[in-house]
Order: sequence, then C-alpha cells, then structure tokens
Amino acid sequence: MYYQKLFIIIYICLCTTISKSQITILAKDTNTSMRGLCAVDDKTVWACGSKGWIAKSIDGKNFRFWQPKGYEKCEFRDVEAFDTSTAYVLAVTRPAIILKTIDGGNSWMETYRSDDTNIFLDAISFWDRHHGIAIGDPIDKYFVSIRPSIGYSWSVMDSLGTMIAKPNESLFAASGTCMRALPKGSLAFVTGGAISRMCYLHSMSDRGPIKTYIYNIDSNMIQQGNSGSGAFSFCPMSNKTNAFILVGGNYDKENLAEKNAVIIIDGKQIKPKKLPNGYRECVELAGKYYICCGPNGVDISKDGETWNSYSTEGFHVVQKAKKGKKIFLAGNKGKIGVIEKL
Repeated sequence: MYYQKLFIIIYICLCTTISKSQITILAKDTNTSMRGLCAVDDKTVWACGSKGWIAKSIDGKNFRFWQPKGYEKCEFRDVEAFDTSTAYVLAVTRPAIILKTIDGGNSWMETYRSDDTNIFLDAISFWDRHHGIAIGDPIDKYFVSIRPSIGYSWSVMDSLGTMIAKPNESLFAASGTCMRALPKGSLAFVTGGAISRMCYLHSMSDRGPIKTYIYNIDSNMIQQGNSGSGAFSFCPMSNKTNAFILVGGNYDKENLAEKNAVIIIDGKQIKPKKLPNGYRECVELAGKYYICCGPNGVDISKDGETWNSYSTEGFHVVQKAKKGKKIFLAGNKGKIGVIEKL
C-alpha cells in the first residue's frame, strides 16, 4: 500500500513537471537565426534575424516571414515595436542600419545608416515612442550610442555616461538584451570580452543620465578573458531598485554550466546557489519567474538564485509580452515558440 501511494505521488509530480514544461513551436524551418524579439502583447509579436528576415504575428499564433527588398543581406539583431504598425529593426554592421516602419512592415525607412566598418551596433531600446537609444561596440574607447532626433533621423551622442571601454571590451548582440532602457530615464548595459562589466546610468527625471554606477563583474561569477565570454544579457529584479540578474558564459562552450550567472544588488555580487544549465544569451522577468535561454535549453527560477531546467529546446532570445502573460522565444532556423503559462 505504501509503495502504491509513493508511486502515485511520483507519477503526479512527473506529470506536473511535464505539463509545466510546455513550449509550443509556432514557426520553424526558415533560413535565418532569429535574435531580435518584441512581444507587444499576447497577439502582436515581431522578430528579426540574419539574412534580412523579419517575422510578425497579429494573433500570437501564425507568423508571416519576409525580407524587405534591398536588405536581404542585413544581420538584424534587435527589434522594438509599439503596435502592429510601428516598429524599428537594427542591423549590426556593413552597413549599420536602423529601419522604421509605420505601416506594419509593408515599407521601411532608413532612420540611421553608417557604412563605417568600425561601427557594430548591438541593441536598441525605448523609454516611449519618441525616446530611445541604440548602443554599439566602442570606438576610440567610447561605446557608440545614438538617439532619435526630431522626425525620422538619429544623432550620435558624444559619450555614454562616464563609461570608458577597456581594451578588448565589447557588447554582445546575441539577443538585443545587453542593454535596456529602464524606468525614470535610467539605462543599463553589460559587457564582455577581456573584462565583463555592468554600467547603470541612473536618472530621476529627464532622460539624460545624472549618475553612473560601474560594476566590475567578478571573474568567479561570469566567465571573461576572451572574445567569446562575458555577460550577454540582464534583466531588472522585481520589486527592487538597482538590482539585476545577469547571464552569459562562453559561446564557444555552450554546455558549460559554470560562471554563467550573477545577481547584482546595490553593487553587491551574489553567486546563484544553482546555476543555469549552460551558456545563456538572454534572461527575462516573466511574472513571478525569471527565465533564461541559450543554445542548449531554457531554465527558470523564482529568485534568480536557484535555476532549474525547463526545456532542452534551444533558443537565442526570450521575452514576456509587455501587455500580456505569454512568453515568446526565438532561435535558429526561424524557430519561434510560446509558453502560455509558467
């Protein structure tokens, strides 16, 4: 009788785990690596990737894939959208481009373009429809940063706070979440390479940063020291200020489950008790949970300190709907998935 009850309990637990670990694949088999993702709500979802591909859904289920004419060779790495009509996509280099559409993607306007081979853009983010920022790898010790001007153009900023790049330090355009525009005009970004750091630009009123916090990430927390390692992504912690969860590792060692996550609270660095199960490119706050993803799977955590495997399905980027409950993911070969509920 005892063993029968034990078997029933184990069976229920297994079924519960299986039912929770459910990622529904909505799209696949397009020749592109999806890196940019923006879920406006549970129905309106934009994505972008290599070889000039853009994807869009207006029902949260079916995706239309297309390549804007003239941009078929672009490496799109990030997308920011506001509704079904208005969106920006960012291409990293050769040329570095920011496109904007106001008609749902039927036509695109070049709002920024640079043919300078030194420029490599990594991410784009917005505080609201009219105030945003794009960031790129450093040139002459300063990280490239551009902001939208009046109309449809962008202007280059002189500097980004007091952050001066170290030799062989850069950002990662793996998921478009190495930088985020935060409430009250604040901004933060993370770096990697020879050194891994976090820069938090805090502003209480205007969108011009008034105080800069720079954290050197402990090499025992996040791998660093070569071009493929460092912090790749971060997200703010819920109900806390100046508190973040960072993920990363080494993209050449995607299964290495060590030195791939850290919690930073008021500058104090905390090593998770149980780390994600490999190199991770993106982390997101999704309701009561944190979720991160990489080439070998997806992990979840309630507090950022204990991570558990959610799926062995690989993705590059994950995002919770800004005005909704669904969680969308995107990855190689045009793969797009959704988690209805954690």
